[in-house]
Parts: sequence; structure tokens; C-alpha cells
Amino acid sequence: MYKKVILVAYDSDFVPAVQEAKNEGLIVYACFSRITGTGIHDELHSICDDRIELTADILSKIPRSHT
Repeated sequence: MYKKVILVAYDSDFVPAVQEAKNEGLIVYACFSRITGTGIHDELHSICDDRIELTADILSKIPRSHT
């Protein structure tokens, strides 16, 4: 069984799903970026167990597909 969830999102549409995951005993991490200027919705920020900001430095290290 999984114990942790990593959610890459920024809006409040995911709050019910995060709440359900937490009700099941899962730890939820929200990954988000402020690069587009949006950041993370306050309600989603509050409900997640921890938050990880995807900075430009982190995003630049992700391999890109060359198709």
C-alpha cells in the first residue's frame, strides 16, 4: 500500500482528492511552481502535509524528451 502522494498542481480543484487521501492515512506533498506567476492556491497549500516549490533551477535539471 502507498503511504505518500506527490501532487503536481496549483489549484483548489484537487482539495477534495487531497482530503480523501489524507482520510485514508496518506501523506500528501504538493509540488508547484511560481514561474508562471500562479503559485499554489491557499486552500491546497493549507491542506497538504508539505509543499515543494519547483524552482527554475530544479526544473532545469529535469531531462527533456528529444522527439
